[in-house]
Amino acid sequence: MKIRISSGYFRGQFSDEFILENWNNEVNGSLVSEWELIEAELPNENFMKPKWEGSQWTEGASWQEITDRNKTLIDAISADYRGRISALVLPYLPDFVIDAIPIPSHVLTQRLALQAECDFLIKAIDPNQSMSRPAVKNQK
Repeated sequence: MKIRISSGYFRGQFSDEFILENWNNEVNGSLVSEWELIEAELPNENFMKPKWEGSQWTEGASWQEITDRNKTLIDAISADYRGRISALVLPYLPDFVIDAIPIPSHVLTQRLALQAECDFLIKAIDPNQSMSRPAVKNQK
């Protein structure tokens, strides 16, 4: 297996068979025979834009690209879990508001469990954030 790089950036892993079969073909806008190929371990899957530095992979994405991607991921996770929590609690709200009947404790326990699960996923992306503490926007 060979790894294709372009301007130092990871562009995929290809078998020797694929390369030989397509040597004179154009794939993704360039001739396979003109590809820059290296033999190396695959880059860490946590890299957003893996870049080959001659002997190792590094993160090629800018701080802003990583921040923007993380915000998008965190927003999606938060929205998903807010929807789950709303679906769990919503049926009890009319009774709570109108008749002052408390939300059952097992529902509140499930709600806390969902919030903790959501926070765990968010903190895996950015340890400084949580469902209840969203990212602070850059003040420029």
